Amino acid sequence: MPIIVIYRSNALETVNIVWELGLVLALFFCVLLHEFGHALSARRYGVETLDIILSVIGGVARLTKLPEKPWQEFVVAAAGPAVNVVIAIVIGGLLWLTGNFDLPYSPVIDSRNFLPILAFANIALVVFNLVPAFPMDGGRMLRAGLAVKLSRVRATFIAMIIGQILSVGLRFMVFILEIILWYSLPFLSFQVQLRNIEVLKKKPLYRIIKLQMQ
Repeated sequence: MPIIVIYRSNALETVNIVWELGLVLALFFCVLLHEFGHALSARRYGVETLDIILSVIGGVARLTKLPEKPWQEFVVAAAGPAVNVVIAIVIGGLLWLTGNFDLPYSPVIDSRNFLPILAFANIALVVFNLVPAFPMDGGRMLRAGLAVKLSRVRATFIAMIIGQILSVGLRFMVFILEIILWYSLPFLSFQVQLRNIEVLKKKPLYRIIKLQMQ
């Protein structure tokens, strides 16, 4: 994400660069709060956290051990996404108070869409983390649920298999979407050109020339 900001900076004004950098920092802070959710809930059950590692692809709270009971592990795994839900609700409340529910179309980030984008990003983090693919939060919650009836080793194995199946399925879906987009783009471009022709037909020639000269 920082690389994207640097790449785009040549075409942006200084104020827009500040907003984009601010969004990057805000997202990192949200990820940090997510990991603190794991760490604090684990401490409640007597499990300490070695450290919290943040990177450009996310974060991880390394625990000294797993909680003893499966339901405790479920709570610890769910605590991270719960933090992002709270953040999204708080931002949604601010947007409701200000009446700014719209997400303005803009190629850059500014004061109008900063909070809506941040709220959407937190919702996306919740959805992404709840995918039941181990070792993501959803996969850990799945393992905790399976460990109620199975051994933790067996539950981990099943959660990993399900995660691999989902990974293959998601890759296949992305591949299909790429094919659809590849064949759809020429058609969409043709439709846009037809619409432009229809619009131009309704305008006098002198107005078209005037627009081209502006």
